[in-house]
Amino acid sequence: MAIAVVGCGDWGRNIARTLKNLGNLRVLSDHLSSSKAQSCSQELDLPLLPFESILKDPLVQGIVIAT
Repeated sequence: MAIAVVGCGDWGRNIARTLKNLGNLRVLSDHLSSSKAQSCSQELDLPLLPFESILKDPLVQGIVIAT
């Protein structure tokens, strides 16, 4: 299952790391292109996209909102 995580704060990073380890994380999003969001994207080697792009991605099967 391909999942997106929206929110790259402390909880979002933990959830994203867990989903990445399970092989289910596809993309990240954060309404603020903060240094935390950029760091999480680089750490997990995943794209950081706007929320609207995630909604349009046909491969994303689920979204976790961690805000």
